[in-house]
Amino acid sequence: MLDDDGDLTTQVDQSELARIDQYYPAGVREGDTEHVALWSGLQSVGTVDLRATSKLILRGGDTGTGITADVIVLQETSASESGNLPRLRAPVSPVQNTERFAPVTARFVRFTSFETINSNQHEPCIDELEIYAVSDPSVNIALGSGGVVATSSGNYSEIGIHQLKHVNDGLYGNSHSWISNQQGGGWVQLELPEATEIDRIVWGRDRDGKFQDRLALRYELSVSPDGESWTTVARSDDRFAQGTPFDPLQTLLRNQPDDIPTDLPAISAELDRWQSEKARLETPPLVYGGTFRDPDMTWLLRRGDPEQRVEQTVPAIPAFLLLKSQSNHGEIQPAAPSLGSSSAGITLEQERRLVLANWIASSENPLTARVMVNRIWLYHFGRGLVDTPSDFGVNGTPPSHPELLDWLAGEFIRSGWSVKHIHRLILNSATYRQSGRIAPDAATVDRDNRLLWRFPSRRLESEAIRDCMLAISGELNLQMGGPGFNFFKARGGLDGFPPVQDFKPEELRRMVYSHKVRMEQVPVFGAFDCPDAGQSTPRRGRSTTAIQALNLFNSSFVLDRADNFAVNVNAISTDPRLSVSLAFLTAFGRSPSENELTASIAVASRHGLTALCRVLFNSSEFLFIP
Repeated sequence: MLDDDGDLTTQVDQSELARIDQYYPAGVREGDTEHVALWSGLQSVGTVDLRATSKLILRGGDTGTGITADVIVLQETSASESGNLPRLRAPVSPVQNTERFAPVTARFVRFTSFETINSNQHEPCIDELEIYAVSDPSVNIALGSGGVVATSSGNYSEIGIHQLKHVNDGLYGNSHSWISNQQGGGWVQLELPEATEIDRIVWGRDRDGKFQDRLALRYELSVSPDGESWTTVARSDDRFAQGTPFDPLQTLLRNQPDDIPTDLPAISAELDRWQSEKARLETPPLVYGGTFRDPDMTWLLRRGDPEQRVEQTVPAIPAFLLLKSQSNHGEIQPAAPSLGSSSAGITLEQERRLVLANWIASSENPLTARVMVNRIWLYHFGRGLVDTPSDFGVNGTPPSHPELLDWLAGEFIRSGWSVKHIHRLILNSATYRQSGRIAPDAATVDRDNRLLWRFPSRRLESEAIRDCMLAISGELNLQMGGPGFNFFKARGGLDGFPPVQDFKPEELRRMVYSHKVRMEQVPVFGAFDCPDAGQSTPRRGRSTTAIQALNLFNSSFVLDRADNFAVNVNAISTDPRLSVSLAFLTAFGRSPSENELTASIAVASRHGLTALCRVLFNSSEFLFIP
């Protein structure tokens, strides 16, 4: 409110200047509010005529809260500017401040400080004072190396990092700066070799941004052609007060002349986009890298005590694993002089690793091939020829078909260690292509199907179940490589591991790209014997629990996939028979039988196609192979 005569007992002369409620955006006074302070700047109340007796009044509303005003700015305006908003500049910055003014011819430039931050607790500091000419706006003409002489009202020090010569030495930062000898005040002056037309001065307290103390808040920049007559070209009076929230875009909008119809918000958004793109292009890709060096000497220690060395040892292969062609007691030595030559670029450590790798993949070493083909067999049949895929020793189980294992290992080596060749052999075999039906006579002899008299039926892995649901619902993101996705909103801490409920399209990728959290099961699909990455799991368990059925039938993830599955089917056909047949064909790769079709149409008619799609996701035919 404005009280024109300053007498608060009379209200006839009182007028409202602005109505501000921090709970609402500017210009809004009614409606629901979050009761959160929203203001972060200044609101102009226009031009107001003030007299010596006038008073400004802050009057509270009916909220019962206190009345606060962080900043009230009064700026005098001329008659020609009476219709414009106050043109205030950004607050003083400790990093860099640019002063622009109409071109003026000057030989002397003086910076005078009247007040520093923290109530004049320290002397003002300037790391560099720069002057730019109209003729060449890209060159700083204030450098001492160009013959410019610096003087001052007094210096904090004549030695060390704060000297007068540092004010125009071309070096930024606190370690190359000038400090006055007066708390809050003082001046520094630059004398050019000759009078020059200038229009810009740049200064800062610390261009490195490490120090914010000793900053001049109230200052003045003056120029003179002869050192006697001075003209003020810039001062701090038209800047926002220190600490006032400042929006550069809003300031440009406020200062924009009415006769220039420039779309500043659009220009600002475009500038932000290009600055973000520039920062992205300037950020180099990071990799995990290391350097090789010669390995340290290894010693045989008495009772494992590092202080009791017995004799030096060399890297070696265990004697019982030696190949027939090895006669060097298993010591891993360079295989050939050429490998260690400087021309090959291989260090001793790399060479030792190469020798070890050649031993592992040697055609005379059957262990590697046996383990590999057993793993491939395990992934195709759910159970390896050796039931302990990570243990072929005395603690492991003997192979169910030893001759077959030996033949496959030999075939693997003869094919040049071709994994694809072994896949092709297995997939084209009669054992893999046989039916999974149970023969009572065979079941009596081999109930566990260890001899593979039928194809062993097994449930899909948890990853395959999730990926198949996404593929059938048409949502599977097939993007390869790149960063993975998370199943949890947070990883430990006070919040624990809250699961993600709604996945974005870029997160609906194959489960192999998910981030693994040790000792924490994946939501929904972790119940299907999905390893938690806490320890090595050579062979997954195959449990059957109630939580598996509950997760698969009631989880929001499955419900969303069933809903999208139904939407895709209905987009092709809304006819009950066609839509049910299409759902079966998509989920199972076959058409439904007449009984299935009749029952499914009844379910879809009564509960909707989404319910039927959820039933298909929970069926044994969907979850099991074959």
